[in-house]
Amino acid sequence: MEKKNPGKEKKFFRRYVSSTRPYQKYIFIALIMMIVMVSIQILLPKFFEKIIDQYIPQKQFGQVVLGAAILLGLYFIRMFAFILRNNRMLHFGYYYIYDLRNRLMHHFQYLSFRYFDRTKTGDIMNRMLDDVMNTEMMTTNSLIYLLEDVLLIFSVSIIMGFMNWQLTVISLLILPVYLFVHKYFRRNLHIKNRNIRDNYAQLSSEFHDSIAGIRVIRAFNLEDHRKGQFNKYLLEDRHLRIDTYTNNAIFVGITEYLTILGIILVLVGGSYFAIIKGTMSAGTIVAFYTYLGYLYNPIIRLSNTTTIIEAGLSSIKRIYEVLDTPTPPEKINPVIPSGKAKGKIEFKNVSFHYDGSHEAALNNISFGVEPGKTIALVGQSGGGKSTLINLVIRFYDPTFGSIYLDGHDLKDLQLKWLRQNISLVLQEGFLFWGTIRENIRYGKMGATDE
Repeated sequence: MEKKNPGKEKKFFRRYVSSTRPYQKYIFIALIMMIVMVSIQILLPKFFEKIIDQYIPQKQFGQVVLGAAILLGLYFIRMFAFILRNNRMLHFGYYYIYDLRNRLMHHFQYLSFRYFDRTKTGDIMNRMLDDVMNTEMMTTNSLIYLLEDVLLIFSVSIIMGFMNWQLTVISLLILPVYLFVHKYFRRNLHIKNRNIRDNYAQLSSEFHDSIAGIRVIRAFNLEDHRKGQFNKYLLEDRHLRIDTYTNNAIFVGITEYLTILGIILVLVGGSYFAIIKGTMSAGTIVAFYTYLGYLYNPIIRLSNTTTIIEAGLSSIKRIYEVLDTPTPPEKINPVIPSGKAKGKIEFKNVSFHYDGSHEAALNNISFGVEPGKTIALVGQSGGGKSTLINLVIRFYDPTFGSIYLDGHDLKDLQLKWLRQNISLVLQEGFLFWGTIRENIRYGKMGATDE
């Protein structure tokens, strides 16, 4: 079971906030619109109080109409503020997500082949698709909703305190219990959501391999075996999701029960002040109950909002794990020889180990190839022939030793120049989606049809 590290989580959250800085100009307007929305919303209960306690007893119908017209005008402004707030948050969220996806795609393009050797395809796809989607949901909506709900809870608590501080204290009695329940379930749901994502990565990898290797599977009658492998992760996915969503339902159920408990306590308390004490008017009770809805509804929403934010923060952590994976090092000022490579290649005491392998694929290899010469590498399968080529084109770097091209260490040369000067024919061709012409042109993107 994964243990949470609060310090590490805060570090990733700070990095996330820092990375959104270029887009925070949109948040400034969204925050202003949010304040306008909350300010107008909290006027409605006071208008109810006025109607019940003053306008109806005094038969001031004209004041009711005037008040209603003013309120409708204010809510028209609130509607405009709501649209503008959402528009600015969408700009903030999707400008950030657009750049985040680009950064991820760029980083994946330049990661070492060692990374792809040890990482399942499904896990890579999940980080690019599902984790970015979770971050998107958190960034575009949930964060601003969280701020709005907190502001509404704070504002309404103050207003209710001025109306009747004793009832307000009764209303807030459930908050410590709610915070305890929220903290307990939040910790558990974080671990469960992480387990779902890890298992889903395995599930995606199994599905990808079953589709990519369909010819091999059918040639060797492996259908039942592959179905068994896939079913293992599918069963685990079913178990994890039922368990997680049941826990989430328990959390929401407890939250709703606490809300009803608070309403019943206020109902009893309000009846006491109205009937026994005679210190609360009917209009004040109606207004207080309306504010109570404003207080408790955001509390209920917080359970869903924080779940989305929790998933988003967990995903942003997985995204940063990719972005923090170093790409093959290239010098700040790499060597870019003038003209094309002459083709003199030298291996000097080169040894190489693949990740996770204790046996060397190459062990202390030294040889040279002169320009214009043709050589053949002959040996049994797995003898290191392909590995030699992978080292020349810097798909990997030697574990020990050095490789030279025209007297330059490969690590000193610009990667782009190096690969432009090497022609490579792969053992197995790969066709990208598109036309044959487009696939042929991948060898030289600027080539004419002729």
